[in-house]
Amino acid sequence: RRSGAAAITGLLLMQRLLEDGRMTPHYPASAFYPRTPVIDALPRGPEPYRVAGTGSILVPNTSAHYGIEDPRGFHGMVYKRLAATLPFWSRPIPVSHNEITDLDSPFLDFLNVRYAIVKADEEVPSSWPLRLVSGGAKLVENPDALPRAFLPRAITGSDDLPRTGDFAAIATVGPSIDGRSGAPDGTRPNGTGRVQPRRAGTGLTIDAVLESDAWIVVSETAWNGWRATIDGVRAPLHFANHAFLAIRVPAGTHRIRLHYLPRSFISGALITLFAVAAMTAVSFRGKVR
Repeated sequence: RRSGAAAITGLLLMQRLLEDGRMTPHYPASAFYPRTPVIDALPRGPEPYRVAGTGSILVPNTSAHYGIEDPRGFHGMVYKRLAATLPFWSRPIPVSHNEITDLDSPFLDFLNVRYAIVKADEEVPSSWPLRLVSGGAKLVENPDALPRAFLPRAITGSDDLPRTGDFAAIATVGPSIDGRSGAPDGTRPNGTGRVQPRRAGTGLTIDAVLESDAWIVVSETAWNGWRATIDGVRAPLHFANHAFLAIRVPAGTHRIRLHYLPRSFISGALITLFAVAAMTAVSFRGKVR
């Protein structure tokens, strides 16, 4: 009976392979997303930055194939707080992805958009110098792009977007993401020092040398699940500029780590492990019997 079942399964797989094996051929990703001089001109290194495409350039998920970060993200769900910022830097299209039409938007500076890929004949702001022209596209650079993590010169306790277009000058800092603490009081100068962000897996490592206590603002969308440690000790995260992250760091030299680990993922992993252990125990018990 077991041999017959195995033989039938093998014959079925063979029939499917002979009949359908060439119906949907497989090609390498390079056949659809070939390397181009514009993509190859983008610098590679540990410091994160984002790349924008105007109009129909960098349609959804293209950036993922090329290993670059698009500020639009292209998630199946839109975070409500982030959706409130979209009109400041893109044009929402109900049935498709958002289009970036104006590189002059200061919000792109805040979003760490250091480069943009545009059509070769497209006019760009004079503040974006040309880096490369290849075929029908050109690469331009934004010298005013802020780092992924930076120290604004001032902060104000608010859950709203800042009223100014200079995001390096002032940032709003709202309540903690977990709801355990509120926003800081009033408007005050921020601390000074140096901040160096680097990629670390799906998160960031931030080396900070601060002359006084300061708020570090990080232009990562504040999805529920971000966690932060300062020198290995868990630290609270706050909303910054309504939809992003901020963390208060004391004076001195510190290493901050940001990683994304939602509680729902941990719960799901534990349920899966429990289910596998239960099935293994039941199977072993049956064999013992």
